[in-house]
Amino acid sequence: MATISVNIKIDANLKEEADKLFSNFGLSFTSAVNAFLRQSVQERQPVFNTSLIAGRALTAKALADSDNDADIHGPFNTFDEMMADINADA
Repeated sequence: MATISVNIKIDANLKEEADKLFSNFGLSFTSAVNAFLRQSVQERQPVFNTSLIAGRALTAKALADSDNDADIHGPFNTFDEMMADINADA
């Protein structure tokens, strides 16, 4: 199998931490990246936790909505009012 060199830009601290982590498993950075890519191709999807990305998108939307006074609920006078509003959206 032919190999190629790939250049990527990565935060220096992240690279250092990744090197330490992978070395604990007897892996080099390159072998870990290759394993990630092989598994992603085999499964035909990224093999990292995509819920982290989705959570960030949800947080970004909530912040934008807050900035634009959109999709805002409350204020509530009681706990029961708040729970009724939450359950109405479910």
